[in-house]
Amino acid sequence: MQQDATDTETVGDKANGPKRWRLFGVIGLLVALALIVAFVGVLIATKPNGQPEMNQAQRSLTVAQMLEQHPFLIAHRGGSADWPEMSVTAYTQAVSLGVDALEVSVARTRDGVFFGLHDRTLDRTSKISGQVDPTTLDWADLKARYKNKLNSTDPAGEDYTPVSDVFGTFAASRVIFVDTKYIGDQQQRTDLINLMLSYAPADHWVLKGYYTDAALAHQARQVGIQSWGYYYARDLTNLESTSSNWDMLGLELAATPAQWSQVTSKGKPTIAFFITGPADLEQAVTKGADGMMVSGVRATLGVRRPVQSP
Repeated sequence: MQQDATDTETVGDKANGPKRWRLFGVIGLLVALALIVAFVGVLIATKPNGQPEMNQAQRSLTVAQMLEQHPFLIAHRGGSADWPEMSVTAYTQAVSLGVDALEVSVARTRDGVFFGLHDRTLDRTSKISGQVDPTTLDWADLKARYKNKLNSTDPAGEDYTPVSDVFGTFAASRVIFVDTKYIGDQQQRTDLINLMLSYAPADHWVLKGYYTDAALAHQARQVGIQSWGYYYARDLTNLESTSSNWDMLGLELAATPAQWSQVTSKGKPTIAFFITGPADLEQAVTKGADGMMVSGVRATLGVRRPVQSP
């Protein structure tokens, strides 16, 4: 019997029906799997309290919030064992690894530009000799003639970094410890403090100084900025007469447990320096440190930080 067009279509539908249902089943399974993956991703990116977990670069910490971390971690010069000191590279890497705070030592050129430098001269970081003093150079001359080569993967080095670049990029999201180092002039310190406060309020800053620099601690207190005074074990005979000047105290990791107890008994947040890796971190926690000045950021942040009870 000859079939009409309608009959032919019906026969074809019957033949293809099982294939279509199998196709629909596969599609449905893929959709279900995609939904499961998306749901698991949400769970992973969500804190136990139901709030989304922020990317490390999105975190925003004040000093008070930093002090709630146990322990809190500060990138010493951005990570002085890892990258060019106080470079944008160092600070960017440290923030991406999850540090709570950054530390910068500040120098000043002859024409008043503040930039990141720990030393009196450019010799160590530029890998030169000659006792090149940045206070004798204008910024344009320094930038044209000298590069920050220490720990650089580029033999040519990196540009030295104005602290305004560091402050503008990171002060809103991280606490920044500022070491005035060899800037002893009070007006120049005032200029630096005003620059700091133009980028973030006082609760994003800590002024750092050797324990003898009571004038810096006083200047910080006047503008509502917290201060950190650090000691070596040899200095502890002066602890009783000087610790009241500072909001936070610091002690070298190598100090004995008894010396650590002497400092922590003051009841102030105490920061250990310098932490090069996980073993140092564990030792510092054992000795009672609340915070860590970390030079080996990559090594230290490659492991979970130990948790210390508040």
